[in-house]
Amino acid sequence: MNKSQEIQSIIAQRQPLAKKLADIETGLSSLYAAIARLEQD
Repeated sequence: MNKSQEIQSIIAQRQPLAKKLADIETGLSSLYAAIARLEQD
């Protein structure tokens, strides 16, 4: 396997993790916004 193929393989393996982290980040942003609204009340 050449370097290009190795890099492509690593990227392919990390894509699902990147998607999961993006979903977690979205969830945390929503929670932060909810907490901020509660603090204003």
